[in-house]
Amino acid sequence: AMTREVSTEDKFAVLRVEGRIWEEEDSAQLNEIIENVISGDCSYVIIDLANVPIMNSSGLGSLIAALKTIRARAGELMLAGINERLAQLFQITRLDTVFKTYDDVETAMDKVHSS
Repeated sequence: AMTREVSTEDKFAVLRVEGRIWEEEDSAQLNEIIENVISGDCSYVIIDLANVPIMNSSGLGSLIAALKTIRARAGELMLAGINERLAQLFQITRLDTVFKTYDDVETAMDKVHSS
């Protein structure tokens, strides 16, 4: 089961996801949450995956769909807190070249503020 918490501040929407993204309903739920978050007017969406131990390809699919949607309206999607296991998954699928990933949410925000 997956839990989430969304907070918005300034031009950021931060989506903290917790739990495995493994079952069909997990990715369906993730899709829905992401869609709700990105329908707002935040330019930057940060998805915090620090508490997601593992994710399968449909979870990745949800993230790719989100990335396309956000980029289509000139926004930016950032991923934070990816563990080693997820990092490997991103490398194998070459998605580490597609997504901007940061150690944590604060680092992602700092990056935006400093650019």
